This record gives sequence, structure tokens and C-alpha cells, in this order.
Amino acid sequence: MALKLNLAAKGAKRPKPTLARPPKKAPAMAPKNAKAPPTKKAKALSPQLAKVLASHLALAASKARRLAHLLTPALALTLGLALALGSLSGCGGPLPPQDPFNLYQAKDNLSKGNHWYLRGCHREAARFFEEGLAFARLADDAPLIVMGHNSLGAALLAQGRLKEAAAKLSEALELTLTLPSRPELDSILGNLGTLAFKAKRHGDAEDFWVQATAVAPPNRLAIYYSNLARLYKAQNRPDEFAALTAKALAAAESSLTPPQAKADALSLEASLALSQGERPKALELLEEALSLDRRTENASGLAQNLE
Repeated sequence: MALKLNLAAKGAKRPKPTLARPPKKAPAMAPKNAKAPPTKKAKALSPQLAKVLASHLALAASKARRLAHLLTPALALTLGLALALGSLSGCGGPLPPQDPFNLYQAKDNLSKGNHWYLRGCHREAARFFEEGLAFARLADDAPLIVMGHNSLGAALLAQGRLKEAAAKLSEALELTLTLPSRPELDSILGNLGTLAFKAKRHGDAEDFWVQATAVAPPNRLAIYYSNLARLYKAQNRPDEFAALTAKALAAAESSLTPPQAKADALSLEASLALSQGERPKALELLEEALSLDRRTENASGLAQNLE
């Protein structure tokens, strides 16, 4: 049986195969009785809130106009609104400019020195104070140079290096007297008084501490009154010891007085009460002083002095 072949003639185009498409579904019809879903109505702003929002937008528009030469209008308005809302909420806004390198290093090293000084690590503190002083000179910042000399002098004094401490404190005093604001003046005079006291020059110590009380801010008066009270006690001047102890305690009542200064004044009052035979009062005052001293973690604390 012969087979028939259906061959297309030369040049004839073959028909393109077509894919069968599924029939389109008719859209679903809602039932006749079906109800449309309820639409939520936007709550109207209260007049007070609308007024506040309008002021925010006005501030944003003002900031946007200032930024228009840098940003596209839409971006400027968005950024202006963010700055306006941020400034009103207390958050956001530009960060404060960073100090130049030398000034930053001076402040940072002096701060670290204070940290170690208050913990009784006086050699470590002196190292940071020396670094801070060097950077303060590079930054050409006179108040920080004064602080560097005074702080380094205090650290050297705490190590018993009296001659070196005297040189630094003298430089600090000489420089601060040339500046209108007299930075660190009461602290320098106080440190010079401590230097004189350690050198057994009690007359000079008294002069320096009296001068310090004349220029000290109220929150530092208790420190110098306590020093004078301790000097009068050492010199067996009971009336002046009692008077200065009372002054120290009164000055320490200020909320801005450092806790360690208040603890020192309380310990002097306890000592005075004990010398007058008021043992229960002395114990009560001393317990309060020790409680304050422990909270401040004062390295050269009162508990050590009682041993």
C-alpha cells in the first residue's frame, strides 16, 4: 500500500502554531441585596491641633525656603518639616560642632586626669594633666593652660613633690592674674595654701585660704572653711576652730556643694562635738559623713583617716 506524503511546495509559508487561550471568566456579580462595605470617615482635627500643625508647617516652609538653593523643593520641604518638628520636641537638629583636634585632646586629657586624681591615682593623673597641658598650649587656650598648670601642681603636691608643685602652681597663678576672668583662681590659692601647710608654713597657708574664700563661688566655700578650721585645730585655737567649722557646715548646706566637701565639714563638726563631750552627737555626725564619703568613693576617705 502506497503512503501519501503531503509536502508543501517550495516557497510556501508554513502556518504559525497558535496556542489555545482559556476562555475569559465573566466577572462575578454581586448579589442584588449585597451592601457596599462601609467607608471610614477621617476624623476632623480639633481647632487647637490644626493651629499647632499649621505653625509647624509654616516653620517647615520657612526652613525649606532657606534650603531651596541646595535641594529640590520636595526634599527641602520634607527636611524643613523634620527640623521643625525635631526642634520643638527637643530631639534632632544638627549636632554641635566638634572642637578642633588640639582643643579636644586638651579637654579630654584634663578630664581623664581628674578621673584618676579623684580615685587617688596621682601619678596616673599627673601623666594625663601633663598631656592636657601640652595640647592646651598647642590650642593656644589660656584658660586651659591655667587649668593644666593648676591640676598638674595638685597632682604633684599629692605625691609629696613640693618643689615641682610650687613651680606649677606659681605658673598657674601668674597666668590667671593676666586674664580678665581669672580662671581657677580660688583653686590655685587653695592648692598654694595646702602646699604651705605641708611645708609647715602655717601663716602662709592661712593667708592663701583666706584669700581663696574671698574669690570662691558659693559651692566651693566649704572646702576652704574646712581647711582653715583644720589649721586652727592644729594650732590649738579652739574658738576659731569652732567658728570656722560652723561656717564650713553652713556653706556645705548648699545643694551645689560637692558631697565630699560636705562630708569633710560634717567630720569636723563631729570632732568639735567630741571635744565638747557630746559623744552621741559626734557619732551621729560621723555616721552621716561616712555615708556621704562612701557614696562619692573618695580615694582618701574619712574611714582611712579614722584608722
